[in-house]
Amino acid sequence: MKTRSSRKRGLYVSYSEEKNGLFDEAVQISNRSGGLIWLDKSRRRPESLHYPTDIFVRLSGQERYFRGTLVDIRLADGLNRDFALEEQAHRPSRWRDRDVKACPRPNKDFRSVFFIHALHEVPSPPEVANIKPPQSPVYVNL
Repeated sequence: MKTRSSRKRGLYVSYSEEKNGLFDEAVQISNRSGGLIWLDKSRRRPESLHYPTDIFVRLSGQERYFRGTLVDIRLADGLNRDFALEEQAHRPSRWRDRDVKACPRPNKDFRSVFFIHALHEVPSPPEVANIKPPQSPVYVNL
């Protein structure tokens, strides 16, 4: 098994409000007990980061950024097939509505789960200043 990187790194992601609904509800959920659960199609390597670390979210097509705490990443391997429905209290209503229509299945619809706390809007973060808006999550040096 590979060991964690010795360099402190965080994660940078994009979010489309047009596709996924307003981000404000995700921010509110991240600031409640239990935080926000974000299902992602990419397969991240949890051992590549030291937790907790920072996560940066850029709203697609806008110069709006959010910063929060990435508490953990779990791979979809071994998750219950109804994981998304069981954790719906930690997901925004637009995501939940989509989940009910077709429950996201581990390793089919998502490969990684991000556990996020304390999102808040910030000015353009210097950590992502020279990075194009990502199409999928990218690691950034802190």
